[in-house]
Amino acid sequence: MKNKLTIHIPTNNTEERLYTLKVLIKNILGLDYTIQSDSGISDTYICFDNKRICIKDHFFGRHTQPLSYLSAQNIAKPNYFSYIFSPEESTPVLYGDDECLISDNNIICGIDIIASAYFMLSRWEEYCHKNRDRHNRFLGNDSVAYRYNFLHRPIVNEYATIIWNMLKHLNFDGNRAENKFECHITHDIDILQSNSRLKSIIGDIVKRRDIKLALSRLLPPYTDTVNTYDFLMTQSESIDLQSTFYFMAADYRPEHFAHNGYLHKKEFGKLIAEIKQRQHIIGFHPGYNTYNAADRWHEQKTALEKTSDTTIKLCRQHFLQIEVPYTFNILEQNNIGEDSSLGYPDHTGFRCGTGNKFNVFDFLNRKELNVKECPLIIMDTCIRNQNLTMTETEKTYVYYINICKKYNTPITILFHNSSFDNYHWKGWKELYTKIITLLK
Repeated sequence: MKNKLTIHIPTNNTEERLYTLKVLIKNILGLDYTIQSDSGISDTYICFDNKRICIKDHFFGRHTQPLSYLSAQNIAKPNYFSYIFSPEESTPVLYGDDECLISDNNIICGIDIIASAYFMLSRWEEYCHKNRDRHNRFLGNDSVAYRYNFLHRPIVNEYATIIWNMLKHLNFDGNRAENKFECHITHDIDILQSNSRLKSIIGDIVKRRDIKLALSRLLPPYTDTVNTYDFLMTQSESIDLQSTFYFMAADYRPEHFAHNGYLHKKEFGKLIAEIKQRQHIIGFHPGYNTYNAADRWHEQKTALEKTSDTTIKLCRQHFLQIEVPYTFNILEQNNIGEDSSLGYPDHTGFRCGTGNKFNVFDFLNRKELNVKECPLIIMDTCIRNQNLTMTETEKTYVYYINICKKYNTPITILFHNSSFDNYHWKGWKELYTKIITLLK
């Protein structure tokens, strides 16, 4: 008979604890368990067959009143510890210490895995840290994960592995879920098609003041470098994947003061029909400054659904603008099943500490939402803005593919359809085909 897990938790911050345990134990490890809330304990106990793991509480027990932890002074200040059950040489510990006491039937773990994982998954850090860029975004530069050098690591998966290793040390005979590495290939369609050659040349000279770019357009052949949809779908089909295309419904881009509407262009209708025919996925790319404007968000989604004759269930915010947890409630109210906005515009990596899909948590109302987050790990414009060589860029993609394979966590990759011209994006089309080959 397989061992059965019973998890005993303290009676404070119950919703936060239950949510985090669900992601760690059920979603990532794939284990069933029962929960008992016990007013006589201050730590979390994972028990089976008279054996138990004690996960010490270094956070929630100090902030027992609901939401009392939401303060900038409580934002994690991690330490790195070597830990016998860790999958890596050293582990970033957001809350807790390196205590590790092992006996035949008991393990005491000083790492407060619950509070540390909750910090990454809930993103309450972004609510308490007020720095924002000119697009009102919380940047990777300001995150604990970047400042303490673990943004490149899926530490929530590492924490789940620590729990698993402790269970196996106590001879737990349950089976861990056989999660498989998978890739989500996505494309934000900010621009549907290129301008005419003449209009592009005028724009190069007058707006961009780039004579070299203008002259490059005089060389034959002149092609629409934004119309890469067949290339993108063909590449995905070659490895039996579906691409997700996130379309905008805004009539303009306020940040550029330029018209950008394409919903009613005949090229849009043809493209939508082809995407459907080839069985790829249509998602919604809400316009600039809709992340806190519920009415405009809803209007744009409705327009896209009507014009494309599609029920939209997936979205990614334009410019990755998101305000937690407010934006997620807009998504919830509009029946969005999955969001993929939680990646940083300035750094690649694991903004949520994982690549796994998970239900988001409205920490202000202390409840799990129906919206799942599919974290964005790596974005083309983010890497290009770091001025890496093509060799360094390729190594970055290889690293994230390999680390996600190691932890069997999905990787979500964003390539814009407009990222393949031979002037601004020289070499990127070849790089894309290499990445597809790596994913086979």
